[in-house]
Amino acid sequence: MSISKNSKAIFVEKNEGIADRQKKSMFWCTFPIALLILLSMLPTAFSLEPSYWSYWNRTPSKAMITLTMDDGLVNVHNYMLPILRSHNITATVYVVTDYVGKVPGRMTVEDLRDLQANGWEIGSHTLDHKHLTDLPFLQVLSELRDSKKWLVSRGINVRSVAFPYGDDNQAIRSWASRYYEVSRGTARYYTSYKNILPADKYVKGMSLPVDHNITYNYIDRAIAEKSWIIFYFHNVYSNGTITDNGQSLNEIADYISQKVKAGQLETVTLIDGYHKLNGRPGFLP
Repeated sequence: MSISKNSKAIFVEKNEGIADRQKKSMFWCTFPIALLILLSMLPTAFSLEPSYWSYWNRTPSKAMITLTMDDGLVNVHNYMLPILRSHNITATVYVVTDYVGKVPGRMTVEDLRDLQANGWEIGSHTLDHKHLTDLPFLQVLSELRDSKKWLVSRGINVRSVAFPYGDDNQAIRSWASRYYEVSRGTARYYTSYKNILPADKYVKGMSLPVDHNITYNYIDRAIAEKSWIIFYFHNVYSNGTITDNGQSLNEIADYISQKVKAGQLETVTLIDGYHKLNGRPGFLP
């Protein structure tokens, strides 16, 4: 017995209709259950402060300041460390690993270990200080990955990187996040942070101004905002003068120390400042 084309069409339509009704029935059976589960979670989520939602409003109770030095010059260890240590200030230094112990005027591995033992953070400034945006993909990865590997193999705990010349883009920042918890770029204007979302793994540091009063104004502005500011420079002379701008590191450290003693300011390394603002909600790994 043959079946006509019309009969086949009716049969298919009926089957499709049954399947559609089954899908709708399944949806309306499971939707109330899912809704009840979601509603039951809301009070718990909103009551778990700070582990769930505090990263949306993680403004510090007082301002924070971070001093960072690029390149790994030996005067950072010989002159800057004693000055900052006398004011109970720690800092972050970013090291060009191919120059460590090999190029005159650069720190040795022993110098880096001494800084780390004094509470300083040691970060990567890549292998050989090239403009990363000029390099092919694989070489950029090598600059980021291998510089960290070199430092870690010598007992240095490396958690952040500073891009040479402040030269970066979105792709480079993304690649850096494979190896580092946070990367630091540069800013030509006043920049500060009140909160940082978990997905953000990039901050900017300002070059120290050429005038003490501008530096102090920036610090006071951060105090008023209760925000985090980051400065970067490179070197100091034996008398404590900062080579970048001629300011006295002793005077800047004195000013910072006064604000710390007044309870208005906290000095932090870059990784510590980052994690004080970069909260993680409790339901994420």
